[in-house]
Amino acid sequence: MNPAVTIFWLATAVMSVTAALFVLIPLWRAMRRPSPQVSQRDINIALFRERGAELEQELASGQIERDQFDSLMLELQQSLLSDVADDGKQDDEADNDANDPQAGRGARYARHRHGKGSLPALGSWLAPSRWKPASVRTLLPPLLAVVLMSAAAYRLYSEWGYMEDVRFADLFQRTVNKEEGSPETQTLILALGAAVRQDMDRPWVWYFLGRNFADLGMFQEAEIAYWQSSVRLQDDREKAMVLGQMALARYFIAEFVMTPDVMEAIEQARELNPAETTALQLLASDAEDRRDWPEAIGYWRLLIQNDPNSEPAARLRQRIAEAQQLLADDTGPVIEVEVSLADDVRLDPAWWVFVTARDAEREAMPPLAVTRLRVGDLPATVRLDDTLAVGGFNLSSVPRVYVSALITASGTANAAAGDYRAVSEGFDHDGGRQVVELIISEQLP
Repeated sequence: MNPAVTIFWLATAVMSVTAALFVLIPLWRAMRRPSPQVSQRDINIALFRERGAELEQELASGQIERDQFDSLMLELQQSLLSDVADDGKQDDEADNDANDPQAGRGARYARHRHGKGSLPALGSWLAPSRWKPASVRTLLPPLLAVVLMSAAAYRLYSEWGYMEDVRFADLFQRTVNKEEGSPETQTLILALGAAVRQDMDRPWVWYFLGRNFADLGMFQEAEIAYWQSSVRLQDDREKAMVLGQMALARYFIAEFVMTPDVMEAIEQARELNPAETTALQLLASDAEDRRDWPEAIGYWRLLIQNDPNSEPAARLRQRIAEAQQLLADDTGPVIEVEVSLADDVRLDPAWWVFVTARDAEREAMPPLAVTRLRVGDLPATVRLDDTLAVGGFNLSSVPRVYVSALITASGTANAAAGDYRAVSEGFDHDGGRQVVELIISEQLP
């Protein structure tokens, strides 16, 4: 049995037994309690002593004379001797005393109190008890209540509680605690897969199954598991978190390219939670790769707001400072190239697109600036500036340039037959910002 489940049931059993003992122990004592009996003789003696003490107090305070005291004490002693000798009638008189405090022998001692007709408090306390041992009729209702309440609690917890989540708690915790690349991952996948086959409507089983798939580099399987989890979750923030993980899996599948599928998952996640961490990290990384520092800074600031005092937030503040310095140093020409495919061109989304700027007067020279993206990213706007130089010359080193976009299946920037290419006219950048549009439609012979 799952250790977490075992601990849960042990704790439940201990608490149930403890709660039942609060009812059962008093009942057990009631069943074993003897019916206490106080003899009439004890009552008479107690009353004699109590009245004698009162007479002594009255004598000491001057309320009665010595002769009167001696007479009353003699009468009191004679009454006691008479009552003690008459044992045969003791039980009947005890009943009379219990029913009427001023009847029976106890009343004789009360009459010595100068008209105070009630029995002393001590005599009332010592009156014969009517207690009896608990009967079956008395014990049955609480016993039934203990049994029925336990059964009802178990049934209601099965319906409304999280018993199934307790079953999987250990698997989830092992997933969280295991080291990356741990051999335990395959065991966890098998266990979670079996749980999914038993009940496909448990979103967190799907989610942790996806995490283990991703740990093994099985990103396509992880994407499916994350999607299954997301469609079953109701809470928006939880659903956004899982969609963020699905976007990350798609990003790995696309070999670190922001394809439309990746962007779709990111947009779904941010629609539910604009501050979803994984989605923001992907967007910031993409902006940084494109050297779009203002956009990257915006995403980094959103990430900092999620946990301002954390160590990652401190690192992001450092990256923001570095990006702002790059923006301050970037005083050279900037060419923004709007790249798209012609409507009738259908190419593999994984093919590379190289966007370059070259010297318009000396075409044989190396590129002045170059960047790349995937066909799946198109349409897109890329930025060319002096930071993208690949040789000893940059955009600032020449006054006139042209830009081109090359789609190649080979993965290299050298054009070959079958590749697609678009080239602009030469233009003067004038050291400032220029916008160029390239629509790729021509296939090289």
